[in-house]
Amino acid sequence: MAPKTKKAALADMLENLSESNFDKFCSHLLDRREEPRVRRRQVEGKNFLQIADVLVSTFTEAGAVKVAVELLGCANCGQEVEELVTVIAGLDSKPGTRDTARPSAGAAGVDTTSDDQHFVDKYKLQLTDRVSHMDPILDRLLDRGVLQLRLTIQSELCRPLRRR
Repeated sequence: MAPKTKKAALADMLENLSESNFDKFCSHLLDRREEPRVRRRQVEGKNFLQIADVLVSTFTEAGAVKVAVELLGCANCGQEVEELVTVIAGLDSKPGTRDTARPSAGAAGVDTTSDDQHFVDKYKLQLTDRVSHMDPILDRLLDRGVLQLRLTIQSELCRPLRRR
């Protein structure tokens, strides 16, 4: 039976690796220099299910798949990369399995308040104040193209420092 989530697909892929390829995968995971990094104690002595948990909790489901594909490539596991990509593509093509927001209520699928404002628009400040970890959310929005990163350097910052 096909996995129902990306995490399950990752766990299946890790389970199917040979012991030496699993060790290579874990070694490459620890050697990875990009942030966020995985600590040695999160990986050493762990089984395939625990490593799948580490991947998803560290990188999110979508990010974990990208990292897994990268690490499998480093470990020369081309066939496993193809299989994982095929399984994930099948998950993404099924309705209701994407990592996207779904309507929460209302006949039209939109939750509006009495003054005809969308719930999120009306309570935007209160909702963002309650979110403690904005970085993963912003990263996900950047990856999906919802947000664009624009760096603006103000002219004051570009001027050389004046001596007094």
